[in-house]
Amino acid sequence: MARLENQVFPLLKACADPASRTAATRRDHPGCQIVTATMEKDMGTGAVDNTMFLAAGMAIAGATVLELGAIHRGVRALTFIDALDQGSADEKWLMMLLRSFFAEEGPTPPDVLGQCWDSSQDEFYDLIVELGDFGATLIDRLTSRGAYTEAEILLEIVDALGDEEGGGGEGGE
Repeated sequence: MARLENQVFPLLKACADPASRTAATRRDHPGCQIVTATMEKDMGTGAVDNTMFLAAGMAIAGATVLELGAIHRGVRALTFIDALDQGSADEKWLMMLLRSFFAEEGPTPPDVLGQCWDSSQDEFYDLIVELGDFGATLIDRLTSRGAYTEAEILLEIVDALGDEEGGGGEGGE
C-alpha cells in the first residue's frame, strides 16, 4: 500500500496545483513533471515497472473518486461516466479505462492500460496525467460541495489501493 500511495498522492496533489491549469507545455504542468521523472527513472533501468505501477495506481484512484461522485449523484458509476464523456478524442483512453472498472463485459483495466501503451507511449503518458487531473478535479468538486471531506476521499483511495495490492481486485457496482 505505501508504495502506491507514495506515487499516487504526489501526482494528485501536483494535478490539484493551479499551475496545472495554466501550464502552456507539458514541462510546465506539475503532474507532467512527476510522470516524466517516473518514466526517466524507468529508462535508466531499462524497465517500465514504476511507470506501469503509477498508471495502475492512478487508474484505481480515478475509479475510486469516480465511484464516490456517482454515489453522491445517486447514479450508477457507468451512468456517471456517460454524463462525463463528451466523446473527446483526447479523453478516449481515460473514459475507456474508467468504464473498464465498472462494465460487466469488455476489456479489464489492465487490458486498457496495455492497449494504450501498445498504441502510443505518448498517449500512455498523457493518460496518467489525465487520471491525475480527473481525480484532482473531482476531489475538488466533491469537497467544495460538501459531499465528502478530502480526508474521507483519500481514505477511500488508500483502501482501494490496499485492496489491489492485497489482491482484492477491482471495484464494481
